[in-house]
Amino acid sequence: MFLLLFLLVSTVLPDVNGEKKEYDLKKYYFENRRYFWGLMAAVVFVTMLIKFIKNFDQLSEINLLAPVAIALHLVLLSVLIITKRFWAHATIIIIFILITIQEIINK
Repeated sequence: MFLLLFLLVSTVLPDVNGEKKEYDLKKYYFENRRYFWGLMAAVVFVTMLIKFIKNFDQLSEINLLAPVAIALHLVLLSVLIITKRFWAHATIIIIFILITIQEIINK
């Protein structure tokens, strides 16, 4: 999990290597979207797998909506991997932000 998180964080911004060159971050984002969102999907999958293994003895008590939510999350991540459409990325990222805020409020 830590390796996946390290790789994910290392893809967010381009490597500058001391150069004073200007970067087009929008272009960089869309060129590296498959790698970034693929790593994010791997993080979601590994997190789900860890929770499943950890709570294996309580399998009968698992909420049936949780796998559906995770599957929907992975589908949305797949859309981000596949498409280059700005509006799709903006909409899905806003959805992810709202879900994160909702989870924080509920805890």
